[in-house]
Amino acid sequence: MKKLKVINWILISFLIVGCENPKLKRAEEKNNDYIEQITTLTERLTEITNENEELLEKLEQYEPEILEDGECIFTRTYRVIEKMNYQTTDNISKFVILDQFQDHQPFIVNLSKDQASKLTKNKNYEFMFTGNKKAQKSKYSELFKNFEITDIKETDRVGLDQLQEPCR
Repeated sequence: MKKLKVINWILISFLIVGCENPKLKRAEEKNNDYIEQITTLTERLTEITNENEELLEKLEQYEPEILEDGECIFTRTYRVIEKMNYQTTDNISKFVILDQFQDHQPFIVNLSKDQASKLTKNKNYEFMFTGNKKAQKSKYSELFKNFEITDIKETDRVGLDQLQEPCR
C-alpha cells in the first residue's frame, strides 16, 4: 500500500510540475509562428488598404475622368439674386446671378432667354441637370457650362430641405 501511495504521489507531482511532451511543445511553437505570421499579414493588409484609399482619393481629385464614366442626372436648388440687363452679342441668352444655400458666394450664369424668363428675383428654383459624370466636381457657373439644364421649376423648399443632389 505504501508503494501505491508513493507512485500516486509521484504521478501527481509530475502532473503538477508538468511533464513536457516534445510534440506538444513543437505544435505550440508552430501555432505561435502562425499567429505571428497572421498578425504581420493583417498589419500589411491594413497598410496597403490605407495606401490604396489615399491613391484613390488623389486620383479622384486630379483625374476624375479615369474613374467616372457615363451619364448622370441630378437636381440643385438656387436662389435668383438678379437677372442682369446686359445685352449679349447672340441676343438669345441672358445673364443671371444665382446663389446656393449656405455657400454665400453668388455667381453669374448664362441662360437662354426662355430659361431666364421663368425666373423671378429672390425666389428659389430647382435646376435639373444631365451630363457626363466626368464633370461631376464642377461648381457654381462651371456646373451650368458642363451640364445641360433639362428642367427649371420654382420651389417652396428652404434651408436644408432644398435639393442638393450629387451627380449619380
